[in-house]
Amino acid sequence: MLHGRTLLVLAWLTASLAACGMPTSTAPVPVIEAAVLLRPGQREAPLIDVRGPTERGRDGISATPHHWITYGQDRGGAPVTELDGQNFLRQIRATIGAPPAAVVVFCSTGVRSARAAAALELAGYAATSVCDGWLGNHTGAGLRAAEAPAAR
Repeated sequence: MLHGRTLLVLAWLTASLAACGMPTSTAPVPVIEAAVLLRPGQREAPLIDVRGPTERGRDGISATPHHWITYGQDRGGAPVTELDGQNFLRQIRATIGAPPAAVVVFCSTGVRSARAAAALELAGYAATSVCDGWLGNHTGAGLRAAEAPAAR
């Protein structure tokens, strides 16, 4: 059963996608923690970093092989426009192919990657979001921390 906060988030996400002219669904997006993602045999799909250039410059770049396709603009949390969404999907198609290709996306803390994964799911991709992102959050330490032991 969905709780009030979850329903509010799903309603906001649905409204955001509808405002961008994208089809909407309230189906949950699959998620994975960064530490699990890096275990051998866990990731078969391409990894996409959806952070903007400012975030990447400030917070660092993943050593895990990945593609960089920004979701939205590098403008401090501004909403994703219809054009942003179209450009993102066009770049995804050019990079990994047409749906139903699988893809794993990450951002700084897991919020934008969840939105990007939802947009990809609605476009027919099998998308998964790294729920703790690059920097980490309440669900995990993040991809940067998960990679750190491997770099030593």
